[in-house]
Amino acid sequence: MNGELRIRSARLDDVGQLLALMRALAEFEGYITDFKVSESELRRRCFVNQDFHVLVAEVGEELVGMLVYYTQPFTYDLAPWFVIKELFVRESSRGHGAGRKLMKEAALRCVEEGGSRLRWEVLVDNPAAKKFYSSLGAQADTQWQTWQLSRSRLVNFANAKDC
Repeated sequence: MNGELRIRSARLDDVGQLLALMRALAEFEGYITDFKVSESELRRRCFVNQDFHVLVAEVGEELVGMLVYYTQPFTYDLAPWFVIKELFVRESSRGHGAGRKLMKEAALRCVEEGGSRLRWEVLVDNPAAKKFYSSLGAQADTQWQTWQLSRSRLVNFANAKDC
């Protein structure tokens, strides 16, 4: 990586590069065929509705990484949780601290906003991610499992006549 690495909030003029990073993540995680995000939807949901927030890692004019998060309103402890939806650094930029700096900025924002927890999911078959997160002091939650209804099962359940 040539140049200084900076972490900042995403701006409206980043949408094209952000979308490229999101597509690269979809390819890496194997769901590119289901990827439906467009520039207009990204603009609307991130910058108009503010459904989520994006931090970017930038070198020069190029975005080399992103961290997408949203806040979950307070639960039992009256403090919000920050939930990381996506953390991605281009393969060519890995190993230079971008992921660590993105996570640190998310942690700082969580603390500044009175948050009590930073949460995220990790693919079961991604040992590199697990090692990275462990190096930050994070640990897997052994008390809770993530459950879901996929789209087809969600539709089936929602339309079931037995409830």
